Amino acid sequence: MKKILFLHGFFASGQCVPAVALREAFEGRAEVISPDLPIHPKKAVFFIRELIEREKPDLLVGNSCGAFYAQMVAPVVGIPALLGNPHFLMTEFLKQRIGEHQYKSPRTDGKQNFVIDETLIEEFAEMEAVQFDNTNKDFKDQVWGLFGEKDTLAHFEPLFLKYYNRSFHFPGNHTPTAEEVRDWYVPLAEQMLSNFNVPVKLIIFDFDGTLGDTRRTIVGTMQMTIKELKLPSRTDAECASTIGLPLAGCFRELFPDVSDEFISKCAETYRRIFSENLQTTKPETFPGVVKTLEVLKGRGFILTVASSRSHKSLIELSHNIGIAENLSYLIGADDVREAKPNPEPVLKILADMQFKASETLVVGDMAVDILMGTNAGTKTCGVTWGNGTREELMDAGADYIIDRMEELIEIVSQS
Repeated sequence: MKKILFLHGFFASGQCVPAVALREAFEGRAEVISPDLPIHPKKAVFFIRELIEREKPDLLVGNSCGAFYAQMVAPVVGIPALLGNPHFLMTEFLKQRIGEHQYKSPRTDGKQNFVIDETLIEEFAEMEAVQFDNTNKDFKDQVWGLFGEKDTLAHFEPLFLKYYNRSFHFPGNHTPTAEEVRDWYVPLAEQMLSNFNVPVKLIIFDFDGTLGDTRRTIVGTMQMTIKELKLPSRTDAECASTIGLPLAGCFRELFPDVSDEFISKCAETYRRIFSENLQTTKPETFPGVVKTLEVLKGRGFILTVASSRSHKSLIELSHNIGIAENLSYLIGADDVREAKPNPEPVLKILADMQFKASETLVVGDMAVDILMGTNAGTKTCGVTWGNGTREELMDAGADYIIDRMEELIEIVSQS
């Protein structure tokens, strides 16, 4: 799901009318994050940058002072921004209002009172002096301005057009009403989310249940391991539910009360039996996998795998099922310290392959795959032919869910 970061005006909060209206308008289509901003500008920008790093929004929407911040941050972080009635001269606004004030909408910390003084004005003056320093010609079309024709507080469209190209008007005042947000802000935000979608260049696949149909071999091997070690019986469904976890984690999930030493013995036994089983039960790819990988590679996409199985096993199986030549990079459980849903496997691939999270799509059949991608800031795609259910993938927040491997070609082409 797309994310929008809304930055409110100086006297407002994350619960102001425009924020609430934006959140309601995008319900079910995009997550709107609208935090309370610190009153001091340097702290506010630092807070916004940290939030962007953590949440990875697709669009910034700011109003008044929030638009002032959005304009400074957008070119630096490479995220498009919609500026509603941006106030580029906050010092003049504040000089006329020195003294004690109250926020006009509730703050989450309950602190509604604040003071405008000379120190605060000086802080804004310092920031105003450098507010356009990060503008660049490559970003002139990715910051849009929306100006109220009845705005009596901020008249900065000429200044905006010195640096950016896209300017729009709406028949409203400085602070938009809920109706004006729905009629003017939302359509522009929708257009920007569509226009400035960063194309996918790197695809990170899960292996078991996504590319390789290994369920029968895995479950059979687990049952043979359980029997050989005389452990309490488990159903095939219980065994299958652990697919996607590191091997030791699978047995820990099934037998939480056994010792770590015995868990290691389970893993060793499983590996031996799995290797033996491969001689008689050859895993295959799911329908459409081989052809889709060939098409994607032919179109220039970089294809990689992040799996919970060992690196050695991953190499062996990818060759056995005939997909190795399409894959550029493999990450196994023994290549990282933290397993899914921790983002480390994805972050390692991004670092080693030199791609950005915004250029990446993680594809998997389990909630842990989707959460791994989300935690790393990538787009995510769930597949329904593996071990997880559609509902589990939806609950994990998958951006896309597909029923056939071939559908992936259209998704990355549209991106």
